[in-house]
Amino acid sequence: MAVSDPATNPVNSLNVVALIEAIPGNNILVRADPPAYTVAAVSSAYARLAGKTTADIRDSSFFDSFPAQGDSTNDLRASFGKAIEEKEPNEIVLHPHNGDTAYRKATSTPLLNEHGDVSFVLHSISDVPGLAMNELSEREQTLELAMEIGELGIYRIDLETDTAHYSQRVMDWFGFDRRQVPLTEVFPQIHENDRARVEQAFRGSLLGEQGGRHDLTYRVAGPDAPVRYLRSLGQVQLHEGRPVSVSGMIQDVTEQVQTQQRIEEMVADRTRELREAHESLSRANDKQQEIINVFHTPLQVLEPLFENGAIVDFRYKLTNKAYAAYADTTPDKIQDKRVGEVFPGYFQTDSFTKVARTFETGISDTWEIHYDLDGLDLYNEMSATRMGGEVVVHFTDFTKLKNLQLDLMRKIEELERSNQHLEEFAHAASHDLKEPIRKIQVFTALLKDQLSSRLQETELQTFNRIENATSRMGLLVDDLLLYSHVSQHPLEMELVDLNKKLQRVLEDLELYIAEKGAEINIGPLPEVRGYRRQLQQMFQNLISNALKYSREGVRPRVDISARLEAIDGQPCHIIEVRDNGIGFEQKYADKIFQMFARLHGKHEYSGTGIGLSIVKKVVETHGGKISATGVPGVGAVFTIHLPV
Repeated sequence: MAVSDPATNPVNSLNVVALIEAIPGNNILVRADPPAYTVAAVSSAYARLAGKTTADIRDSSFFDSFPAQGDSTNDLRASFGKAIEEKEPNEIVLHPHNGDTAYRKATSTPLLNEHGDVSFVLHSISDVPGLAMNELSEREQTLELAMEIGELGIYRIDLETDTAHYSQRVMDWFGFDRRQVPLTEVFPQIHENDRARVEQAFRGSLLGEQGGRHDLTYRVAGPDAPVRYLRSLGQVQLHEGRPVSVSGMIQDVTEQVQTQQRIEEMVADRTRELREAHESLSRANDKQQEIINVFHTPLQVLEPLFENGAIVDFRYKLTNKAYAAYADTTPDKIQDKRVGEVFPGYFQTDSFTKVARTFETGISDTWEIHYDLDGLDLYNEMSATRMGGEVVVHFTDFTKLKNLQLDLMRKIEELERSNQHLEEFAHAASHDLKEPIRKIQVFTALLKDQLSSRLQETELQTFNRIENATSRMGLLVDDLLLYSHVSQHPLEMELVDLNKKLQRVLEDLELYIAEKGAEINIGPLPEVRGYRRQLQQMFQNLISNALKYSREGVRPRVDISARLEAIDGQPCHIIEVRDNGIGFEQKYADKIFQMFARLHGKHEYSGTGIGLSIVKKVVETHGGKISATGVPGVGAVFTIHLPV
């Protein structure tokens, strides 16, 4: 194992130490000088874990600064040693100790010099989400975590018949349409790159390897499903020493695997960036610019400028390409310039005042800023940390995300204005049209009465057509007015007894029901929070629709029922209105709710084509949904979902 002389490495440069200590997260750079592992640089967050400052820890032994590692001390020493020996990153999990409740992941990354020897080890720790000690036993905690990870599928393999028996979830994952499947059909569903490994492990468990247990992760893909990762844990059951079956559970770990892959890619990218940064540092201090350019987010190191004891500006000591791009330049061209020369407007923003305050108080700070000066329009999260006589400032640019959010908000506002204008137009137009229509009806009737003795049959028919047309127009205007009223609902909902509302509807439709000889059956209905008048109109339109589209020669029947169900985990009232009318083709299930939509001619069935549109509007106003199913010559069912 080759270890370079740490004393000859240029990591002692102030800017380099500042850079390492300013990187967000729990990071510490130790020299490859076992068993001491001298601290070269440490982030403020890591230092706080020991209740110390970075200056207290720097140049001391890691294990002197962090002696209370519990059972993890030996694990950390082994991790450092393994990273140095193998020249590869090493990860371990640190168990809680001294009253701590969190598990943490520790990563030790070796940094090589130009000779390929390990000079330093970059040690980082991060919390492992979901792992915490509490009063539960480890067995109970493991079960609790397993329940949180995802849903499980169950299977059993009968070795006597070579068949597998799956739960519904496993059937869905494998794309099977039956619970009992021959083993010859199971293995072909496994990804070709995993199949041989799975078959080998399965045969090994039957031979008693690993105590007859297996724990495998592999890929499968159903006929019309994307590739998913499954983890299978199983145990062979024996009878008189002979394997007779295998039972176990399967878990969909696609998200975990993909997340792990992304994490590994991010770790690999970060490790590569750090390795490149280390290689630049080891060449010379004048290569520091190459190191800072490895970071793709804007970063700068600033030196304060004073007049009469007050900070009046800052000078660039170090910047990276990402930051210099804001000024459409390169880091070398703004080196040692005043920030105010490059961005004159920054004096008016927190970019100056909060950075100055961080230097004066020594307290690190993080804030969001909208910088819309100097020809820029940026949204950033800025953080500032004082390092000696300088301030390290880091930017996280979320301009693209913010612009998308603002654009979405503008579009929502435009849509709301458009809807409001449409509703106002429909309301006003309906009122304005009613008076001309009424006059047409009155004057037509007067003219018809005055000329009745002289009119021929064809002329009487013409008058009748005019009266019918104006009557239909009046109905259309009334329906449009009602539709606009539905949109202009009251400010507050109230508790409405649907049983009472339906009785009121039956009273209003009493003559129509008697004329049709219809049978109306009503089950118990719930109380809901809503708008009383709108809910009454909803039932009136649905029952009228059922009576209107009844079959000739068949006594109309309307059944109304309700039940309580959970939809997506939320309680919901399911109300069904079922009739035995003419029905409709299912392909028209959406069209019937459209404004003015008619599946039949106006000579066959009267109406304006707005009734069901009003029903849908009422349901949506109450935060619900409505759907329809129909069978020609059998009838239709309207299903309403109203939230509890």
